[in-house]
Amino acid sequence: MEYFNEYRTAILTIGSVGLLMFIQIVIADMVGIVKKHIPGYPIEHNHKQFLFRATRVYLNTNESVSIFILFVCFAILSSADPDTVNISALGYLGSRVAHMCCYYFNVQIARSAAFVVSLVSLMALFITGINSWL
Repeated sequence: MEYFNEYRTAILTIGSVGLLMFIQIVIADMVGIVKKHIPGYPIEHNHKQFLFRATRVYLNTNESVSIFILFVCFAILSSADPDTVNISALGYLGSRVAHMCCYYFNVQIARSAAFVVSLVSLMALFITGINSWL
């Protein structure tokens, strides 16, 4: 297990992203309950409604989380530079938290910027991993 010590931050970040998603789904579910939304029925596509935004926050994170986990595992198993892997993983987490807050408060331009940072963090993870093979 000593091998993984260098990647402790990235591994902890995976768990933290899981916690973030848990928080996001609880918020979306609680808002749905408060708004008396019937589960299974579509939510009106309207950025002015918090229920829509809260649901989109979770769904947006869900769209990229599998890529994040795959790229972190790829980088770790490729013995990629631990500092870059850890920083990139933290960059992904930070950008997802920022994206969540911006989406909740409907700050569209900052939300888009946070999304771009999450994409850059994902690419950094992949590039760091692939560099170990070159």
